[in-house]
Amino acid sequence: RFEAGLLRIGLAYAPHFAFGRGDLDEIHAATALRLETLVRDMRGAYVKSAQLVSTAFPDLLPAAWVARLEVLVDDAPARPFSVTRRVVEAELGRSVKDAFREFDEVPVGAASIGQVHRAVVRKTNETVAVKVMFPGGRDLVLGDLKNVRRVLRFVKPALLPAIDEFRERVRGEFCYLDEARVMDACAAYVARG
Repeated sequence: RFEAGLLRIGLAYAPHFAFGRGDLDEIHAATALRLETLVRDMRGAYVKSAQLVSTAFPDLLPAAWVARLEVLVDDAPARPFSVTRRVVEAELGRSVKDAFREFDEVPVGAASIGQVHRAVVRKTNETVAVKVMFPGGRDLVLGDLKNVRRVLRFVKPALLPAIDEFRERVRGEFCYLDEARVMDACAAYVARG
């Protein structure tokens, strides 16, 4: 599916490169939205890769593409609340209503592998952020990266170290407990003054 989408985007460049027709910047601008839509539809590692390339390696892509893909850093596609409820209830072993006095169904934010919801804990009345990883998110992203690595091994071996580094960075994003510990440590440090 991704390859077919890229092929359609690539075909938009054919008149320019084959016959010298069409302004290249205009073609970049016209295809940028198609690329963003394709990446959003593919989700997972595709969104994560687009976020990384647009922010860490913007010189690899046309400026119009980078501008569209940068949007994904702050506006990744969210999943329906039914998915969130199922994940939260499986993790907590009880219903969302039993655990929380309030739970906003619309996420505060979404990323490539999960999203964050505002909630109020029933027992303590404390307002919290509930970070929910999408089902299969870890396996999907790591599997996609494994496939990308296989292709690059033949097509562009020079990029293998970058993919390996990216995979290591991404692995750290799958443990929300470690992330919470770091956030608690930062909060304690700031509270001490």
